Order: sequence, then structure tokens, then C-alpha cells
Amino acid sequence: MLEAKYEKSKIKASLREAAREAQALRNDPTKPKEVSAIDILMQKHGKDGSGEVATFNEMLRELGIETEHDTFQGVITAFPDDLKYLVPEIIWSRVRLGLRRAPIYPNIISREEPISGLKVQMPFINMSDAAPRWVGEGETIQFGSISYGAKEFKIRKMGRGVKVTDEVMKYSTINVVNIFFEDFGVKLGYGLDSVAIDVLMNGEQADGSTSAPVIGVTTPGTITYRDLVRVWVRMGLMGKNPNTMVGGEEMSTDILDLDEFKKSNRTAAPEARLNIQTPIPTQSNYYVHGSIDESQVVILDPRTTMIKFNAEALKFESERIVSNQTEATYASLTTGFAILFQDSRVILDQTLDFATNGFPDYMNPHALAIETIK
Repeated sequence: MLEAKYEKSKIKASLREAAREAQALRNDPTKPKEVSAIDILMQKHGKDGSGEVATFNEMLRELGIETEHDTFQGVITAFPDDLKYLVPEIIWSRVRLGLRRAPIYPNIISREEPISGLKVQMPFINMSDAAPRWVGEGETIQFGSISYGAKEFKIRKMGRGVKVTDEVMKYSTINVVNIFFEDFGVKLGYGLDSVAIDVLMNGEQADGSTSAPVIGVTTPGTITYRDLVRVWVRMGLMGKNPNTMVGGEEMSTDILDLDEFKKSNRTAAPEARLNIQTPIPTQSNYYVHGSIDESQVVILDPRTTMIKFNAEALKFESERIVSNQTEATYASLTTGFAILFQDSRVILDQTLDFATNGFPDYMNPHALAIETIK
């Protein structure tokens, strides 16, 4: 019956072509794309493409596959060869779905850029001697200097394999097996988060030259709202919008327990209103991750902090291991993160004293003002 439905399918003729096109796009050496044959088929046969199917499951049913009853092994053995091209694409899509489910890194980077090598030349500009000067009548405007350079860093491949036994492929339905492949993707996303946060805190240079500045708090051992405002104001003076924080579980509890975040409604109107015009966030996004020390929180402006470089999109490969009757599945990608502006993030450490661990010199906007009025 299912084979008879497959023979009547309007989609079957596109399966092999879609699988090959998706593979070519993922392996493009100049601009790899994370696209599956499912995406291509939905563009062509989905309702947005004037087709008749609205969802992925509807498309599979049109092909004669019932994910709540059929198994991957059943599809591989009972259906025509063209449908076999779709099986790895289904698995790839579920891994990608898990990878995109809840990662932090897309929310703390400026953008993603494709590259065609394992080393990246990242430009940097130093404008330390570009402060304006007074110019008298008839005088020549003085020149400042802007130094330009490049920093090099390496990107790496990240991946993991998982083995699925014949019994799972033969007796578990497609829907059940997909749950495990999605979880595989979730763990891959968590690994990317760990790499991104390592660069966020320590920079991408081995000598630590692009690491984040670390400052203390007013009273070591206790974080207060004042400590957060101090960072917001300073970064606001430098033209940043520090509307994002990343920290561990304990620090997130301490911050959320502050009265300023717990008590949003005042019982009485203030006698006077202060409208601060220096750009500081009126709200902040907080992301929790285990890679950060429990005494620290990173405050950042995602627009100008980091960029992600992609040399190879999510790659999916599989092989049959006869000796133990398993299907080995491997997912990998080649990527790396780099710092854009070193002063776009600050690590606030509640074990340190701000009196002796304040902002670094390059985060002193007052120095620029003093130079200007000389």
C-alpha cells in the first residue's frame, strides 16, 4: 500500500536531484550553506512554492512514509532506491534542528562570515592618537595617527559521532529515533557555545592580548545593582550598548535576586525624575552557561564584540560497521570566533575589589576628553 502511494507521488522525481544539490551547497568551498534536501524539496513542493504540502511530515506522507509507524530500516529496504537519498537528509535535518534549538552563541556575536581557509587575517584599528585639537585662525589642522594591523588566528573542526544499532533502526519508529538525533544536535550546539564563550573571555590570541578586561565590585563577595550600572555607564560613554550578560547559575541567581530586578513596581511615585541620556540598557538579556566561573558575569554589546567564521558548514556522514551491526553517524563543522573590539565586553568578578581592579586605560573615555581640551 505504501509503495503504491509512493508510485503516485509527485515529489519522488525530485529526491535524488535535491539530495545532490544539498550536498553540493554544503560542500561549496567558497560559501558553504547549511541546507538539506528537505529544505530544497519544501521550497519546490511546499505551499510557499505553490505546491500542495504544508509541513515536512505532510511531504513524507505524500511519499508514503508514516513517521509514527515506519522505521528507517523499513524505508531503506522496502522502498525504491531514490527514497534512500532522503534518509540521511532526514537525519541531517534533525541534527541541525537540535543544533539550532537553544544555543547561546547566535545571541552574542555580530554576524557569521564564510571563509575558504583554516587561517583568518582579522584587521584591527587603533585610534589612540586621533583626538581632536583646537585650531587657531589661519593655523594648520594637526594630524593624528590611526594605526592599522592584522591579527591571525586559526579555526578548527568540531565534530562527534554516534552509533545506532540495527535494532534501533529496525524496530524504533522514525519519530522516536529523531528525538535522539535532535539531542545529538543540542549537544553539538552546547559545544559551540563553549568555544564562543572561551573566546569571549580569553580572546582568540594565544598570548591573551585580546582577552576581556576584568574588573571588581564595590564590596568584594557581594554584587550590587551599582556594580552593574557602573559597567553600563562606562560602556555607554564609549558608544556601546551592553544589553547582554552571560554568567553561571550561581551568578544568575545573585543578579536576579537583586531588589532592582525583583521589585519592578514602586509603591509611591518619586519626588523627582531623572532622565539619563547616556545610552545604557533599560533591559538586559541574561544567558546561563556552565563555562563561566560562578563568581563572574560577562557584560557585552553583541553588535561589536565577536564574529563567527565558517569554513565548512554542518557536515553529515555515515558508515556501516558490520562487526557490531551498527550505523555510525558523524556530524562536524569547521568554524571559529574572533574578537571585533576588545572594549565591547567586560568581565565583572565579585571576588575582586574595584578600587584596585578597575577599568583598563583603553576603556577611559575621560582621557580622550582631556586630550581634546589641551
